[in-house]
Amino acid sequence: MVNVAKTDHPSETVAVADMREGAKTPEVRSNGPFDAVFAVASFHHLLTVSDRAAALKQFASVLVP
Repeated sequence: MVNVAKTDHPSETVAVADMREGAKTPEVRSNGPFDAVFAVASFHHLLTVSDRAAALKQFASVLVP
């Protein structure tokens, strides 16, 4: 999916990061903020409330206000 996004939208920035630490990832930090965050078939794998809260906090921190 990432490769398709990069190929189909070469003028857009596509970054991949751990949901819980996305804003700390150099690729995300140097290219953000972003218009959208996609967590396809993955959010439900975060088993603890604290991991899910951390992911949501990261999503919000990398999005355009």
